[in-house]
Amino acid sequence: MSYTLPQDVRAPRDMIEMVDVLIDDGEYSPAYALLLWKESGEHTIGFRWNGGEGREKGTPISNFQPVWIVLDRRVFPAVLSAIPDEALRAKATKLIYGGV
Repeated sequence: MSYTLPQDVRAPRDMIEMVDVLIDDGEYSPAYALLLWKESGEHTIGFRWNGGEGREKGTPISNFQPVWIVLDRRVFPAVLSAIPDEALRAKATKLIYGGV
């Protein structure tokens, strides 16, 4: 594998905690993750582009480390509906919306 796996992206460490990878489409493709926002204790969704040969860390990066971008809550329904694993989709929806 020639890219940093989404489950190995742990930054920004002081702000988020990785919970689950929701979507990983492989090299040079998008990845989405269920994250815990430490300050508020709320679950959120992060996004990043996977890298590939020669750009293993993908984008974005900060201080030479791969990082997640936390998405606006208004796009959560679109991301959740794209999760191929039904059980994972249900888990993420429950954690984000509190049992809806």
